[in-house]
Amino acid sequence: MIREVASVTDKGLVRNLNQDSILVRYDQDEGLFIVADGMGGHSKGEVASAALVSSLSSWWDREDRAEMNLTDLAFSCMGQINKVSSEIYREFSSEGLLGGTTAAVMILKGNEYAILSTGDSRVYRSSDTGGELILMTRDDVWQNSPEIAKKLSEEEKRRDPKFGKLTSAVGAMPEIKVSLKIGPLENKQIFLLCSDGIYKACDMVRASKYFTGMTAGRKASQILDRITKDVIEGGADDNYSAILVKTKRS
Repeated sequence: MIREVASVTDKGLVRNLNQDSILVRYDQDEGLFIVADGMGGHSKGEVASAALVSSLSSWWDREDRAEMNLTDLAFSCMGQINKVSSEIYREFSSEGLLGGTTAAVMILKGNEYAILSTGDSRVYRSSDTGGELILMTRDDVWQNSPEIAKKLSEEEKRRDPKFGKLTSAVGAMPEIKVSLKIGPLENKQIFLLCSDGIYKACDMVRASKYFTGMTAGRKASQILDRITKDVIEGGADDNYSAILVKTKRS
């Protein structure tokens, strides 16, 4: 069951254009949430992120969700992400352009969640009654590739010019990797979907305290406002986007 939702997307304090796109579609019992971060170093990042959000919104309307369990719905969503990725890649390639977008997607249905991701936008979860902020996704970046992770030290990785380079992003390459995680909702959970403009400008260890302890029970909008304040105080040198979803078992 979905209790509260809050969202934000902004160009930040330095960039002239917001290349992020978000989607919030929900009722009490099910929902689709997306944070898509258009690749700012390439052409038309905002076009790629908007195309992904539009495609998945249309997919959500087409699906006979009442007749599908969450697993089937999640795999259908994965197929749609791959489809729109191929379309973006073909269109951009035909124009001699390189562009793409990350995707952090969450589907809620009944008492289950599905998280799909590609790129370096993230999904975290916490409890509304206390507990740490847990990262639910793994960044698709060069230093996380298995061969690199084993071969180089953390210091060597950070010195390499390929550090932080995306290894998967919607529309940026012929084939992409979409990770999927499905699980049960616990009572009174909070999920945070965000672009790297959030977690790179905001200390997420510190931010975890906004979800717990004396602040437990805050409204979704209050938690997100506090995180956004930290991002702005951290310089907000990138676009930033986030969706915060409070849930509970029905």
